[in-house]
Amino acid sequence: MGMELTDFALFIEVAQQGSFSRAAGVLRLAQPSVSARIAALERTVGQQLFTRSTRGVALTAAGRAFEPYASRCLALAEEGRLSARASAGSGRLVLVAPPSLAATIFPPFIAALAAEPLEVICRTAHSHQVAEQLADGTANVGFLLGTAVPDGIIARPLYKVPVIAVAHRDHPAASRSLRLSDLAAHRLAVHSWGPGASELDEILRMTSIPPTKVCWVSPAATALALAAEHGHIALLPADAA
Repeated sequence: MGMELTDFALFIEVAQQGSFSRAAGVLRLAQPSVSARIAALERTVGQQLFTRSTRGVALTAAGRAFEPYASRCLALAEEGRLSARASAGSGRLVLVAPPSLAATIFPPFIAALAAEPLEVICRTAHSHQVAEQLADGTANVGFLLGTAVPDGIIARPLYKVPVIAVAHRDHPAASRSLRLSDLAAHRLAVHSWGPGASELDEILRMTSIPPTKVCWVSPAATALALAAEHGHIALLPADAA
């Protein structure tokens, strides 16, 4: 059984959402259909791509290895479509950013370019994939989180994003100021957003916070759901909240 582009798109959405049900909601599909199609993709690949639990799904080692190729196939298909259109004389600008930045970054750029005779295309990818797309020319402008860029790519700092703590309004920590060491008394859901998260990991390890109190999760929606529904304190970049 062959693989189709829709399989890759579904795989990427499930990976980003960390849940079959959330991916089904985004794609407007029935959850059993999503589960069945991912299972069929795993049979075709010959490896389990996701681990399943009551809290959602996470990429296996095979899934992490498969992910950049799935993203690349989707990007190449889109690049082919856009190149065909460009050959007919329509200008285009491809913007790419990590999912956690997309809602913050894309709207002001689209608004600023509204009067230009351009077809503006926005897509999402992990930071290292953004760098790859810039290097091979399938994206014109990219936004990255703490990732080195290849030679020949001009990089400029845009802005710094603070890491914030988010808790339910009824959480005992929500009504007072906290020091980092105070978090040791609470369960933490820390969003693993990219290379920058390793610095936060080092900071947490230098405090009295037990590792058993810290749960690293992705995407950001998972950390927020744990804060909203399960009594955790979520730690994540402000724009992802």
